[in-house]
Amino acid sequence: MSENPNSYFGKCLLTKVSNFYKDPTKSEAEGIATNGVVEAEKVQVIHYPDCQQLVFHMPKYAYDAGSYQLIDDVTGAIMEDLQVKDRLNGGTMMLIDTLPYKPGSYTIEASWPDGWTHQIRFIKLMEGFSNVESTSIPSNDQLVIKGSEYLLQHSYKPETASIKLPRDPVTGFLAPRSFTSRSIKKQGVSTPAVTYTQDGRGGKIFYRNSEIAIDFDWEFAAGNAVVLFLIPEEKYWEIQTKTPLSRRDEILSFVANQVIKDQAPGCRFEVYSNHITIIR
Repeated sequence: MSENPNSYFGKCLLTKVSNFYKDPTKSEAEGIATNGVVEAEKVQVIHYPDCQQLVFHMPKYAYDAGSYQLIDDVTGAIMEDLQVKDRLNGGTMMLIDTLPYKPGSYTIEASWPDGWTHQIRFIKLMEGFSNVESTSIPSNDQLVIKGSEYLLQHSYKPETASIKLPRDPVTGFLAPRSFTSRSIKKQGVSTPAVTYTQDGRGGKIFYRNSEIAIDFDWEFAAGNAVVLFLIPEEKYWEIQTKTPLSRRDEILSFVANQVIKDQAPGCRFEVYSNHITIIR
């Protein structure tokens, strides 16, 4: 796949995750207690043929957090200078499209009003690096070269967990739509299963059915909304899930209804282009 002026298909390599105050007189312990940390093993870089994303969660509800900056490590130039809320996808998830970034070395800094900073450093490789067999390529480079998904360290294994009701608000998204009976066609497959993990204000929903395995990130919502979970948009569904688009509505409907049955009896769900919200 070739590059165009707005897309650079080289993969990303995570190099370091840090949490600190830039002011050395402030207490690190206080920063951790007040704001929490972004853990290295929970920062993800996901690669697909026409899409790549860097994903991590702020430790707590972050709509009122501070600045977000993308820095070119070579020149020191600030390439993006925004607020954390401008990069939020929900209440805690930071979802960053890295496809427009040219090959180079970068730093992301997401800060809180008191100056506590989460720093993520990564390298955007040249497209195709490396196509040559070499025993000297570092193991973390090999992971990026060979895999579609890369974490700085191994993540935890799925365990069933309960979802607790939230208190903090979350911003809105695009208008919802409904599934129709025509769009949901049973395929005669084995009985699917849905399990959950929880880590702070979010976690994972795991859908398993025979050879199909799909994971969804969820996080707390508020008001009439209990939780929301992210779903691949239609144009990315087959690439990200390795499942036919014709199965999308059936799978999402099953997952949403199972979440309601297991975690939020009496609720209903609304479907958006990139997430589903469970509503009281």
